[in-house]
Amino acid sequence: MKNFLLVQSARLFVLLSLGWLPVTAADFQDHAIVIDKELLITAPEVVDATEARYPGAWSFGHLVEQAFGREEAPVKVEQWLQLWAGGQVAAGGKVPVQSRRGLREAIILPWQNRDGYREDSGEAWKPQWRNAPFRLLAIVNRMDLALPEFTANAASPAYYSGGASLATRENGEARLIFCLVDEQGKPFEKGLTLIFEYGLDGNNEATRLDWAMAWHALGKRKNFDQEYRDELQKLTRCFTDRGVEKVAGAEEKKPQTVVDHLMARLTKERMPLLRVRSNDGVGGALREFREFEYVGNELRAAVLKSSPREEFLERNDPVNRHLVKWLENDAQKAQIEWLEAVRLNRDPSITPVKRAVGLPEQILISRVMTPVSGFVSVAKDETTHWDGRGMSDDRLRREISLQSCCGCHCGDTNTSFYHIAPRAEGEAAKLSTFLRTDGRNWSLTDPATKQRMRSAEMEDRRDFFASLLDPNLSVREKRKLRDARKLLAH
Repeated sequence: MKNFLLVQSARLFVLLSLGWLPVTAADFQDHAIVIDKELLITAPEVVDATEARYPGAWSFGHLVEQAFGREEAPVKVEQWLQLWAGGQVAAGGKVPVQSRRGLREAIILPWQNRDGYREDSGEAWKPQWRNAPFRLLAIVNRMDLALPEFTANAASPAYYSGGASLATRENGEARLIFCLVDEQGKPFEKGLTLIFEYGLDGNNEATRLDWAMAWHALGKRKNFDQEYRDELQKLTRCFTDRGVEKVAGAEEKKPQTVVDHLMARLTKERMPLLRVRSNDGVGGALREFREFEYVGNELRAAVLKSSPREEFLERNDPVNRHLVKWLENDAQKAQIEWLEAVRLNRDPSITPVKRAVGLPEQILISRVMTPVSGFVSVAKDETTHWDGRGMSDDRLRREISLQSCCGCHCGDTNTSFYHIAPRAEGEAAKLSTFLRTDGRNWSLTDPATKQRMRSAEMEDRRDFFASLLDPNLSVREKRKLRDARKLLAH
């Protein structure tokens, strides 16, 4: 078992390089993909295990210590929470980021109380990780977010260190999701979740295959026992840790598992944390979604580039119509560009792909360039979505709305704010119908058109993951699968 996948990996590369016998998908897909062990892991045996409590590898404390360094982590987290609650100023010092004052009562003060900290002590608060009010909900494989092709800058040692502009998801992402709990360990009624999102390092097909095989090997385990958790922990440390500690004498040993093989490929000093996202119903009257980029060894408020600002969500606001016109014009340009690419294409093995239409950074309104996105996506209720007034292209409307935080977590997926909901200890997190893993057919209702449509998100993720494990799938077929999910950022 331990050597099986590694042997098959070596066999693939040897056979392909020598042009010998064909390699079949069965060499890598020796078992069916198990969604709840390989793609979306919520089993209480995992999320309530000792590894999920500090100093375990899946604890909030471990993740922030790896991100900021053990000495700096308390200061960085305290600053992040205080700025989030009290408001801050974006880069350049001109754009204010709204405060979220309810978080002081929901997070900061209870945590300080557990730590025995007194504000009148005159000393700075240094959060103690054993008292962190965050419970692990899930560990998630998001290789379905892999880019269709590799980029040149991915080979740069600094490719994770400069924030979103240099961050990558060459091989997709991996995520650890937490919920906020009170001093009795119970989830808050309106709830708050945090998602730590990591890029999966590597800039070639061999490393991408290693990542896929490492996740896939987890499905061979019969249950979520200690052996499963040990293998999962080794895998998660490949993306959560700044550098996996070397075991004495390891240099002389050959890799025993796919994860060992993967670890040998990775650059050890990078910090693959891309961002932290929040889904917050406790900090104010309305639910808010925010994003914090990991930049310069700290978390900074980031513009939600795929989410229209609140005024653009109002169907009767004139700015909504301005955005609709811009999107319709850009969609027309994309169509013309695609038709020209088809006309000029001389390679029958290549099918030109129409570029995606997304939100612009700003548009001209009343002779003023106006930002389209802000630092907050607000959900007024469970039906919240972007509804372009007068837009005739229902598909485009849905694509734009589904990429917004509030559309993805509310109206466009028929979801009550959470795809993975806060939970009590000992329970598995409840999944939204959109993320159901039972294989049943389900159709959702589009909030704008009221039309029913197929919804099979986890099946689509599984099919994409299967394509990464299939050496015989053509480049064209893989590109088709990847292009179908290229807009996704959630």
